[in-house]
Amino acid sequence: MINAPMSPGHQISSTDVSIAHMNLDASAQFYLSDEVEPIGMVATRMMHVGEIIGSRDLTSAVDAMSTSAVPLSVRSVDVATGLRFGEGVDIYWVLDTQNGEEVMDPVLILGGVTLLSFDDGGKNFGSDIGLSVAVEETQVLRLLSATTLGRLVVIRSH
Repeated sequence: MINAPMSPGHQISSTDVSIAHMNLDASAQFYLSDEVEPIGMVATRMMHVGEIIGSRDLTSAVDAMSTSAVPLSVRSVDVATGLRFGEGVDIYWVLDTQNGEEVMDPVLILGGVTLLSFDDGGKNFGSDIGLSVAVEETQVLRLLSATTLGRLVVIRSH
């Protein structure tokens, strides 16, 4: 059972999980058995306190994709309202047109990344919001490059 929230890429420690005895009958095959040692394994999805660990929720550290927590500053009007930690978000790059330039369609930069933190202190003043997302290491440069021109729009994934 999960003792603390975990994002994808988190390596499991002894304080993150505990053993719980349950009678799952036929559905037991979909969950981690007590014969599997989760310590040292890596989370493959966002998991919340009290969840039972599914058989596909963890992977060995060798097979795991490495993730980075990437901080972003986004205009408050470009962030969907009601976002929560651990939620999946899509990040789009939008280029504002100026002086009659040709209009460009928004571009999906990353889809289904996990929202790690969210600081909406500036939302009331129409300023930027600070947030962090869990991004596969190979995609960090793609995301950061999108911040150099135009703006980012963060929406809830479905």
